[in-house]
Amino acid sequence: MKLFVLALCMGSVASFGQDKPQIPVEQRAMIERMSQRLRTEIVSRAVLQHQPFWLQDSSLGPIVITATAVTADEHTLTLAGVEFKSNAVAVSADEAIYDFRSGRIEPRGNVHLAPVR
Repeated sequence: MKLFVLALCMGSVASFGQDKPQIPVEQRAMIERMSQRLRTEIVSRAVLQHQPFWLQDSSLGPIVITATAVTADEHTLTLAGVEFKSNAVAVSADEAIYDFRSGRIEPRGNVHLAPVR
């Protein structure tokens, strides 16, 4: 019995004292910039090919987006002739600004909202 308890203690020691390596701030910033560039490239390619793309990091669930044009800067995408569809609602707008940092989407121009059926 003592041997069993000792083996159980030894086995649990390995699972507790393992720290995750911390990524330096400079590397985290570089990874974030690369991630934004990759997202921008994927969205741009989808828009040019007239294909929908998805926002997975939305609190509303997955949002399917189609647009006729896209421009990007460091933290935002500007989408023209855009339509967003979630499980519950469809929004179309002349233009929309998507902010990578906050995850917010700001529709502009003629904006129409309709339930998805």
